[in-house]
Amino acid sequence: MKIPNLLFSMKICKISLVVCIVYFMLFILGCKKPRNENENNNSSNKIDFSQIQNATFNLIQANVYVKNMTTNIGKYYNLFDSTTSASNLDVFNPTYLPIDSIVKNYYTWRFNSNGDFILNTTHVYPFQFTSSNNIIRIFGLENGSARIVTFLETYPDCFVVKIYDSYGNDGVDSYSFFCLLTFKKNGSTAPLPVTSSSGYSYANLWVNPGNVNNSLVGTKWVVTKYSSNLNVTYPNDTLLFKINNKYSINGGVNTNYNLNNLVGSNQKSLTLYGFTTLSGDWACSVPYTFVNDYALNNILFNNLAQPQQQVNLWMERIQ
Repeated sequence: MKIPNLLFSMKICKISLVVCIVYFMLFILGCKKPRNENENNNSSNKIDFSQIQNATFNLIQANVYVKNMTTNIGKYYNLFDSTTSASNLDVFNPTYLPIDSIVKNYYTWRFNSNGDFILNTTHVYPFQFTSSNNIIRIFGLENGSARIVTFLETYPDCFVVKIYDSYGNDGVDSYSFFCLLTFKKNGSTAPLPVTSSSGYSYANLWVNPGNVNNSLVGTKWVVTKYSSNLNVTYPNDTLLFKINNKYSINGGVNTNYNLNNLVGSNQKSLTLYGFTTLSGDWACSVPYTFVNDYALNNILFNNLAQPQQQVNLWMERIQ
């Protein structure tokens, strides 16, 4: 009888099976599925926000995902490469806001447990985290707006976020776009998580379409009325928007303005600096189509120096 040999063979088979199972588990644990940023963040996919609180993280990688709204063709681009280390989250009309001006390895985020978001170690803003959808809202930006940040991945040493979901155009076509930012903790040598996207093809480094005039350039408007605390004034001041960031009032000296896409909405933000009609720097949200509508009616303007001061204003386009 060859029972000992049979028992020996059975032991070998069991050992081989155990080894196979161990290797299979190691393979599963070692291979993480790349994150698809189009996946919805819901309660079944909550991130552990506590992993990244009270620590400073440097921006290591930035990508923009752009989709042509006419052809529905999507492409994603790097915002940094070996010779480019600075960019802007609004890839069509760069803003002046510190949170939108990104620099590889120098742009930093920190979320403190007391509710303070610290940008680049110097700018402090309040934030609110909603765990049910992995979203953080950062409030009190310099123009009175906020930023909505969706966390896609968090680890003790790094995280990936989606930010600046907006629209733009290159003078020919209109596009939707958003940015993915990857941060790593100071001094960490951990590998970066892998992100992927269905529906977008890789297209190398993003290049701004150029000096595309915003829709206000060359237009002339008359401020017909504004009201504050039940007091109504009819100034009849004329505003001429000369180039992308300069305008004049009643033929006077040029002063600055900004017209930017308002993230996550079908509106734009308009900021008028040195707006002598109201005395000071004022900002508002306007409909995306307001230039072609030839009118702004009962628009709420906020004083940037005194946010509690608000004025309702009417303007008509005359050119």
